Amino acid sequence: MGEVFIPEIKEFSKEKKPQDVVRVFLAQSRSVEEMGGIIQEMQDEMENKKTSEKPLEKPLKPFDFTRLLFNTIVWAEKDEKSTQNAGQVMPVGGKVDETDKTFHAAAMREVLEETHLRVLDLEEFEKNVDYTLSTNKGDVEIKQKLFFARILPTSTAFPINPEEDKIKKFHNLDLSMMGRLYADNGELSDSDKVELLGNLRIYKTEDEKVSRDPDNKKNAVAVFFELADKSQRAEKSKRESIIKLLYDYLSQIKPGSEGIDSAFDKFLRVPNFYQHQIEFQNICTLMQEYYGEADFWSAFKTAIEASNLEEELVGPSTKESYIESVMHTIYALLETQCDYDIFLDIARKNPKVAPFVDKLKTFIDALTDEQDEEEVPDYQKHNLKYKLGTLKEIPDDLLASVFCESFGIEEKNVNNRLQNINIFLENLVNKAFSQRIGGQGNSVETTNEISGASLGQLIRRAFPFGDKSWAEGFEKTGDGKLEKKRQVFEARRQLALLHLYTRTDEYYDAVREAGKAPITALWNDFMTPPSNNIFTKAIFDEKGSLLDVQVSSIKDADDYDEVGMRKVKADRLKDKYLIKTNVRTKSIDSLYRKMIERGFDDPAKAKDIFGRSLVLASNPSDPNSYNYIRTRGTRDLRIKGQLSSCSDMQPVLDIIEHMSKQPGVE
Repeated sequence: MGEVFIPEIKEFSKEKKPQDVVRVFLAQSRSVEEMGGIIQEMQDEMENKKTSEKPLEKPLKPFDFTRLLFNTIVWAEKDEKSTQNAGQVMPVGGKVDETDKTFHAAAMREVLEETHLRVLDLEEFEKNVDYTLSTNKGDVEIKQKLFFARILPTSTAFPINPEEDKIKKFHNLDLSMMGRLYADNGELSDSDKVELLGNLRIYKTEDEKVSRDPDNKKNAVAVFFELADKSQRAEKSKRESIIKLLYDYLSQIKPGSEGIDSAFDKFLRVPNFYQHQIEFQNICTLMQEYYGEADFWSAFKTAIEASNLEEELVGPSTKESYIESVMHTIYALLETQCDYDIFLDIARKNPKVAPFVDKLKTFIDALTDEQDEEEVPDYQKHNLKYKLGTLKEIPDDLLASVFCESFGIEEKNVNNRLQNINIFLENLVNKAFSQRIGGQGNSVETTNEISGASLGQLIRRAFPFGDKSWAEGFEKTGDGKLEKKRQVFEARRQLALLHLYTRTDEYYDAVREAGKAPITALWNDFMTPPSNNIFTKAIFDEKGSLLDVQVSSIKDADDYDEVGMRKVKADRLKDKYLIKTNVRTKSIDSLYRKMIERGFDDPAKAKDIFGRSLVLASNPSDPNSYNYIRTRGTRDLRIKGQLSSCSDMQPVLDIIEHMSKQPGVE
C-alpha cells in the first residue's frame, strides 16, 4: 500500500464557477456463461491439486463457494484523448447540463449517453468527493455527486458518442477486484493494468493530478466503504435469489434432508454479510453432498440463470407497456440457456407478459401434442425446447394456421402486415438510428432471408424444428452460430410485432375508412369554408422546396390552379391572408413508431393518424396582406396549459392563438 493521501490545498480561482458533475456506479449480475467459466476454472484448480505428484501439505478443502461473486460494477476507462484522466477508470458520468433539473436527472442522462443503458433504482451516496482540478486554463473546483444503480443482466454498455465521451472501453469489476483496485490503485491481472480515478483514491500516488482538502480525503474513504457496503448488499440479495431457486429445483429431484432444510432457513435469516458468507458455503456444500455433483451443478447453473431472468423480466418490465415487455421478453428468451418451461414460468410472473406467455404456450402445445412420445426421453418430457428440436417436418400453411389461431390473428391479411413491418424496420434504420448515433442500425436491420419470408417460413426459422442441437442453445463464438442466432431473433421479432400490432392495424384501418380527421372540425370552428374562386401558383427552388405561393382572384395563366382557400373568421383577420388546409393519412409505420416511442398499449391513445399542413397566401383584396404574412412578431400564448412567449410569423401566431382557445386543445 502507498502513503496515506494528505494533499496540499490549492487556491481556487474566483473567476471560474464550480463545475457540477455526476458519476454512477452501475451494478450488474454476471451471466451464467461467465459464472460457468469461473466455476470451471475453480474446479480445474481443485482437480490439478488432486492429481499433482506433489503431496498435499493439508487436506483438500471443499469447493469454496464464497469465492463466487455474482455481481460486478461497470467502470469506464478513459482513452488517450482525455488530457486529465487518460488510462484511468471511473464510474460512468459527466458534467451536469443546464437542461438537467436535478442531479438525479443528470445521472440518468449521462448513463444513457455514455453507456446506452437505462438504470434501475438510482440511489445517492451519503458522502461525495469534491476536488480542485488543475487544467491548462486554470484550476476548476469540481462538485461531485455519486450514485449507485443497477442495470439489467443482458445489457451491454457502449457509448452513443465515443469521441465525445473519450471512453476506451468498459471494465466489469467484482468486489474482490475493486478491493485490489482501491488498495493498490491497481494492477488487477497480468494482462490488464487498471488505474483508479485520482479523486476517488484513498492512497496517494506520485503522479496525483487532483487536490483535495482533508475533509474530502475523509469523504473518499467513506465513499469506498459505502461502495463496498452497497456491493455486499447486492451480492447478498443475489445469493438469496439463487439459493431459493436452487432449493426449489433440487427438491423436485428428491425431497431435501432435515439438515438442508435447517441450513436453508438459517441462510435466509442471517443479516450480516460475513456470516452470510459462512452460511452460503454451508448450504451449498450440504446440497452438493446430498444430491451429488452432476445434479447439483446442473441445478446450480440453472438457478443462476433463472435468477437473472427474474431480475430481467419480473422487475423493470412491470413498468413497461405490453409492447415493450414482450419485445424485452423475446430478446431475453434468445439469450437464455434455460429450458422453455422454466423460462416461461418465470416470465409469466410478470402480469404484463403473462397474456403473451399464455398464447406462446398454446402455440407450442398445439405443435408438440401430436408428437411421438417414444422419440422424447423421459428426462426431456417437460423440456419444450428439446421437444421442438425433435419435431418432424410440418407444412408451412399448417404452421401459419396454428400460429394465427393461437395469437388471434386474421390469416388473410398476414402478408400485407408483414410487409408493413418490414417497411417500419427499414425506416428505423435509414431515418432514425443511423442519424442519431452515426452508424448503421445493425441490431435493427432485417436480413433478406427474414424480410422476404412467409409466415410459415418465419415460424420455422424462429423455432428450428428438427435441430436437436437447438436444445443446447447458442454458443457465443463461431460466425455460423451467431448468424443463425441473428436470424432466429429477427424471425421472432417479426412474429412478435405481427401479434403486437394486431390492434394497431385494426384501429388504423377503421379510422382511415371513416376518413374523419379531428383537425377538420377544429379548423371549421375558426375558419370559413373553402372558397373556389381563388387561383394559386406554387413557386419552388432548385431542390423542390416551396418558396412562395402567388395568388390571383382570376385565372391569369394555365399554370395557376383553382383551389379552395379559407379565411380566419375573426373580423380583424378575415381579409389579412388566405389559408389552404391539407389533410393526409399518415403511413402505418408512423403509428407503429409512435406506439413504441410513447409506450402505448391502446392505439386510440395516439388519437390522430392524419397529417395536416397549412399553406398561407396573401389576399389580393387587401394591399397590406403581403407584408403582414411576412412580418415576425412575439406574443404570450397558452401552450400545453402554460403561458409561453412565442416568436414567429404573424399568421402562425394568429392560428396558434385561435387553436389554443378551442375546447380540449393543448
